[in-house]
Parts: sequence; structure tokens; C-alpha cells
Amino acid sequence: MAVARHGKLVHCAGFGLADRETKTPARCDTAYDVMSITKQFTAAAIMKLQMMGKLHTTDRLEVHLGPVPADKRLVTVRHLLTHTSRLRDLGDDYAPVSRDTMVQRALASPLRSRPGAEFHYSNVGYSLLAAIVERVSGSSYERFLAEHLFAPAGMTSTGYVLPRWAPGQVAIEYDKHGNRRGPPTRASLGGRWPLLRDSVGNLGEDWAYRPPRHQTGRGKPRLSRYRWKMVGWRG
Repeated sequence: MAVARHGKLVHCAGFGLADRETKTPARCDTAYDVMSITKQFTAAAIMKLQMMGKLHTTDRLEVHLGPVPADKRLVTVRHLLTHTSRLRDLGDDYAPVSRDTMVQRALASPLRSRPGAEFHYSNVGYSLLAAIVERVSGSSYERFLAEHLFAPAGMTSTGYVLPRWAPGQVAIEYDKHGNRRGPPTRASLGGRWPLLRDSVGNLGEDWAYRPPRHQTGRGKPRLSRYRWKMVGWRG
């Protein structure tokens, strides 16, 4: 649990166990996978690339992912962002899959209905967005976020493998039946590729901060431009 006041972390504590088998207690600096909160950062990365003139949300998938099946030709980046692509999700979240295989399977699966017809929460849509980030930027997904979103916002402990997590700092995942899944690896993210993690202390100190209106432009660099747009996306 983290409590921040006026941009300062005033209380931080962990409860329970980060690893049941080793009895490792959860601490303030225990890092947890932030799961679908990652989608907000993915959306922000796409908007950043649009600001850089490298893509447009009105672009069709084939512009960035190459030839697509006929039923996917009308799907746009915006459809992926707004969960209206009508793409079907792919199997178990924990099934190992590479980026290129994920893209191939996503494009090969039949649509639920025509693109834009209806909202349907989509994990695979955001995995495709992450693939687009990599192809358009020429950088890895995590590296792009680290350099263009996290660093300008002072978020130095948000990421997946780039932060130097200490041994035992990353909490172990368990499924709904209590079975140990272990700390996710890039190869085991399955339909949730990509994924980010953060520590409780960093969540409280960095994510909770928003400069008062009368201090806009002062303090931490342009946080409202990045963080609060990201949080505004429904992921």
C-alpha cells in the first residue's frame, strides 16, 4: 500500500507474501506486474508516434504490419486503440508465443463482426499495437517507452527487464486456483505480450503525482502531458 500527498510518498508498506514457497514477504519495493494497466502505456506510445509524425491512428493495419487478409483490410490503428477491431483473442495468456507468431495468428483468426461495429475488450488488439510500436520506431517496445515516456516523466523504476530488479524483488504470480505461475518472462506472456511491472513505492511516488494547476510547467517534467493522458485510456 502506498500513500502520496502533494506529490510526496508519505507511507509505503507491503502486506502478505511475494513468494509463498520461499516465504518472501511483500515489501514497499516489491515489483508487481501491472497487467492491463500496460495498455495505457501502449496507447500513449502510439499517440507519441503520431506526435512524431511516424504514424496516424487512421492508418490501416497493412501500412505497418504488411499484407493482411481481406476481412482485416478495414481495421485501423484507432480500432485497436478503442477495442473495436472485432479481433478474437488468442488462447491462454500464459502460452509462450513470439511477436511474429502472435501477429500471424491474430491476422489469421476470423473477425467477430465488421471492424468498428461494436466494442469488445481485446488483449490481442493491444499486442498488435505493441508490435506496431516496434516496427514503426525501430526500437523494442520497452526501450521506446523507457526513452520517450518514462524517462521524461521521471519514472525510472517502471518497465519489464530494463530496470535492474534485485533477486526476489519481483512478486511471483499465481493463477485463480492458487497454482504457481512464477514471474512472467517475455516468452511466457502469451496473449498479454507485452507486459510491464512496477514496485508499490514507485507506483505511489511517480504515478500518484500530478502538479497542482497553478504549478503547471514546474516541478517534474511535463507529467500531465504523459501520465494523465495514459491513465485516461480505458485498458
